[in-house]
Amino acid sequence: MFVKARDVSIASRLWLVAHEMCPPFANQVILEGRGRLNVEEWIRAVKLASDANPGSRLVLRGHLGMSRWVDSGQTPPLRMIDAGDWDGCSSEGAPFLEKSFFPRRGPMAEVVLIQGDPLRVAFRSHHAVMDGRGTVFWAEEIFRVLRGESPLGSDTAITENALLNISKQKLGTPIQHNYIAPTGRAIGNEPGVIWKRTRISGRYPRLLIQIMLLTAREAWKHGSGPVRLGIPVDLRARRKGLRSTGNLTNALFLEITPDTTLESLDAELAFRLREQRDGQLTWEDKIISHLPLSVLDMLLRKETRRSHRSGNYRFSGFVSNMGRFSMEGFSGGGFHADMYWAVPVCMESVPFSLVLTGAGDFVDMILAMPRALANQQVLDETLGRIGSGLVTETR
Repeated sequence: MFVKARDVSIASRLWLVAHEMCPPFANQVILEGRGRLNVEEWIRAVKLASDANPGSRLVLRGHLGMSRWVDSGQTPPLRMIDAGDWDGCSSEGAPFLEKSFFPRRGPMAEVVLIQGDPLRVAFRSHHAVMDGRGTVFWAEEIFRVLRGESPLGSDTAITENALLNISKQKLGTPIQHNYIAPTGRAIGNEPGVIWKRTRISGRYPRLLIQIMLLTAREAWKHGSGPVRLGIPVDLRARRKGLRSTGNLTNALFLEITPDTTLESLDAELAFRLREQRDGQLTWEDKIISHLPLSVLDMLLRKETRRSHRSGNYRFSGFVSNMGRFSMEGFSGGGFHADMYWAVPVCMESVPFSLVLTGAGDFVDMILAMPRALANQQVLDETLGRIGSGLVTETR
């Protein structure tokens, strides 16, 4: 008999399958700064912060509809590595960020102290149990302990299902797989994902919306067809006072056509957010909890191969804005943070995944693509065109 800690939601089951297809399928928040790291202090801080936030210690128990996330009591590990040659601007030279997790035995999160110039700290978590904001909160809790403060703690049991405003009417129609990729057609079958980071400065009105339109234009360089982009939305604000390390993100999907304008796309997104138009479940969603993970794995691999052959996908990609954070909350234990950024979560069936992060006067754009769809040249050129296409604020 299992002690219930958290239900395994529809999204979490999909992310478990994504883990099998394209490990590690992880949130990866990177801090860059300076100072000296006392390993013993960090080990203690990770333990105390994780004791107060057992969502960082979950492991999978049970099967199908009886699956649960249960607190293992196992403190997430701390690793220290030397990466003096890594520039932090791409996946090249960073194999330590490819280390996988183990859903049934753990761990599902870890902290990596990365020696180099600048000094870096990586907070990594499996997307089935945390999202980007949850990972940031866990990092903040660790730094609270490092500064001699008490961790705030968080709700372990809540899932995104409790916060969603899903239509209870009849089931929706499954999405047709007819959306084109910003990368163009597949160029091979090499597994895995590559990513690149670039920095922009200045003020960009409606930055997220601009990037969505520029992403659609990238897709139309390779052919005609509809573009569908997902915007991950943090649901925590829907419950006052909620603190959680969990995966409480839901994607709002918006279609973009050549007639879409900055104003119309901005208005549609604002309306969907204001009215909490989260959509409705389809029959595909309903059966996910009743299929073994091995069957879901087979179905998703088949879908991925079919999409690569046809050039048509369930959606074109994701554009996520993690926002700006004060670096004061990420300092302690001999470490002083200057900036943060995050590696996009991506897999072979997701053609394009771009994350925006901000600190100070800069914004970092980090773009990930499957290796089957892009090489380093495609990645560099796509990110470069999006950055140069942005319109700054006029005064």
